[in-house]
Amino acid sequence: MKLVHPDYTFKINCNESNINLLVIENPETFRSFVFDFLRQSRGDDGLFVLSNKDGILDIKNNIDILLNPIEFEDVPKKVSSKVLTKFKEYLLDENNYIRTQEIISSIEKYADQMTSEFMFPVTYDDITVESIMKGISVSIKTEYESPLERISEYMNLMHDVLGIGIFVITNLFSYFSNDEISIFLENCELQKHTLILCESHDIKNDFPNLKKIIIDWENCEIY
Repeated sequence: MKLVHPDYTFKINCNESNINLLVIENPETFRSFVFDFLRQSRGDDGLFVLSNKDGILDIKNNIDILLNPIEFEDVPKKVSSKVLTKFKEYLLDENNYIRTQEIISSIEKYADQMTSEFMFPVTYDDITVESIMKGISVSIKTEYESPLERISEYMNLMHDVLGIGIFVITNLFSYFSNDEISIFLENCELQKHTLILCESHDIKNDFPNLKKIIIDWENCEIY
């Protein structure tokens, strides 16, 4: 896969394990790029084009952006929603259907008994798979020991649940040291994530597999 922009000649390789650094020195251009990444990752129109040998790809289904690498949702709603849907399907699949129905029947019998014996006339809602899931508070478990591990877990979750493999992260070098980022990049390569790191200032390239593109103050491209 490759990512291109109609106003520039650069081509960002978005195959597995590629780590790209996009340095954009002009604030207006930086802002424009970030806004486009954000809009298109949400399914809106923008200028970036993602493609492979078969044609144009939907950016919404392939790219996610972290505007702030230290403040973001560990589990976005679209991820949580899909996992809960999968969990419901799991409770009702051929291996668990009978057991799930037995549990629902048991709870209904208990509810009938308790409401009939109570001092006031009361009733209860139908017992469903959804109500059981709500009652036991099914949610996605997250574990990490550092802010960069948190990002890694986020990306793994987005990839495993939504199939997203390309991640745009802005200003990562403003928050973390080169040593920290080096370990993070190694992990991204192992997980086969594609990274596009957007920075507003050039970074000393101490990372052997980091592919750098610079768009300077005059919007000229430097490779």
